Amino acid sequence: MKILCIFAHPDDFEIYAIGSAIRLINKDINVHLAIATTTFSIYTEERKAEAHKAIEGLKMTLSFLGFPDGQIKSSNVNCYKEVEKLVLDYKPDLIFTHSESDYHSDHVNLAKIVKDIASFKVPVLFSDTLNGQESNVSIYIDITEQIDEKCMRLSYHKSQCEKAPYINIVKIVNNFRGLQYSGDPLSYCEAFTSSVYHKKHLDEILLKLFGK
Repeated sequence: MKILCIFAHPDDFEIYAIGSAIRLINKDINVHLAIATTTFSIYTEERKAEAHKAIEGLKMTLSFLGFPDGQIKSSNVNCYKEVEKLVLDYKPDLIFTHSESDYHSDHVNLAKIVKDIASFKVPVLFSDTLNGQESNVSIYIDITEQIDEKCMRLSYHKSQCEKAPYINIVKIVNNFRGLQYSGDPLSYCEAFTSSVYHKKHLDEILLKLFGK
C-alpha cells in the first residue's frame, strides 16, 4: 500500500499528519511526502534543509514541487499539472493533504487541487486546521505514542518555530482531539475529514492501516 502526503510548506506535514505517517512507516508502509512550495522570500535553503532534517531516519521519501510561497492557485494550470503528474506517477492508495477550511490560501488552494484530481480515483484525508477550528472532523487517528516524536521533528523547523509557538499549538489541538475521541485527557489524536466519494473504500483502508 502507498501513501501520498501533499502539503504546501515545509513544517505543514509535521504540524498536521506526521504522527499518523510514523504509525504507517513503522508498519513498513510506503509513504511519500511532496512539499508544494520551494522558494520563499527568505530562508529558502534553510527551510528545505529543515524539511530533510525533520524526516531524517524515517523510511520515507521526499520531493519538492517547486512553487513559490503564496503562489499556489487552484486556477493555475502549472500547479494543477504538477500535482496531477505526482498523483498519476505515484499511484497512491490514500492521500493526506490540507483542509479546505484552513487559514492560508496556499493550503486551501492545494486542497482544492488535490480534491479535484483525486475525485473518484483516490480517497483523501483532509487535515485539521492549525487551531482546530474545523467542525467537520470525523476521523481520529491516535498518535499518543507518537506525540513526543512529532513535536521533536517539528522542532527541527527552527526558522518557523522561533516565530510562533507551533509546538505548543500542536500539543493543545492534538490533545483536544484525543479527548474528543477517547475521553482520555492524556491522549492525542490527529483529526481529518474525508472526501465523500470513497466512504466505504476509505473505511476499509483505515481498518487495514490503523485497525479503525
